[in-house]
Amino acid sequence: MIYRTKVSLNCPTCNSSSMSEANSLFTCTCCNTTHAKERLLKANERNVKKQMHNIIEKQVLPDVKSSLKNAFRGSPYIKIK
Repeated sequence: MIYRTKVSLNCPTCNSSSMSEANSLFTCTCCNTTHAKERLLKANERNVKKQMHNIIEKQVLPDVKSSLKNAFRGSPYIKIK
């Protein structure tokens, strides 16, 4: 399965999520500062990790558990809780 989500990257200067992109540089429309993609990702690392954790916890783990239950249904030796 493929899990997708969108994470908005906030400006490290003013914390706004309103950005415009040109030539691999992102410009904040509020404070008019320009940032490289790598800097934005580094500044938003906590937010990205939080979103990844939420996806794993709420979508991936329940799907894996359900798949394991279906795979071992009827087995007298393996029980999935």
